[in-house]
Amino acid sequence: MVKNFSRLHILIFSLIYLLFVALYSCWGHFNTTSLITAIKY
Repeated sequence: MVKNFSRLHILIFSLIYLLFVALYSCWGHFNTTSLITAIKY
């Protein structure tokens, strides 16, 4: 029971971490794109 619970916790933590990484990279890409657009115009 405890082993299963901790395994579930690790899974949830990794999913949240992946989500944050994806959001951060998307935000960084968006920032870079708007920066390039600002420089162009």
